[in-house]
Amino acid sequence: MNAEYNGDQKPGSGRRPELKKDAFQIQLVIDGMQNGLGHSGTHLLVNEFREQNGQEPVGKSAIAGMVKRLNPKVDDVTRRKQGSMDSESAWAIARTNWVMQLLVTFGKICNNQITAENKYCKTYLSSLFTKLHAGMKCIRSKLLG
Repeated sequence: MNAEYNGDQKPGSGRRPELKKDAFQIQLVIDGMQNGLGHSGTHLLVNEFREQNGQEPVGKSAIAGMVKRLNPKVDDVTRRKQGSMDSESAWAIARTNWVMQLLVTFGKICNNQITAENKYCKTYLSSLFTKLHAGMKCIRSKLLG
């Protein structure tokens, strides 16, 4: 029962590794990648087309190989700042408002405790963050049990 492996593929197993040199299928790959479908979404798109036309499906490696052979121009993603130490920045104001909303939602402060003077006061906010953190720990322990 111990058959020796000779490197041959079993009959009927595996998929053909390449797409046909069909301009429409190549365009499907290009369109799928340009529209942000990625390798998996483009794979589904191409195989749906092939199924409708009575052709065998291809594997994801065939799509990846086709994309690689097309030599696409890839734009690097530039780094973007995610936050600011400036208390007047839009990010800091939005973050503060979000935390205030959470504190009111969890019952740690009442809506009337928030005034224009203390809304951006560093010591007041740090005490609120401490309350929020304690409230989140309490909720987490109730949920987990």
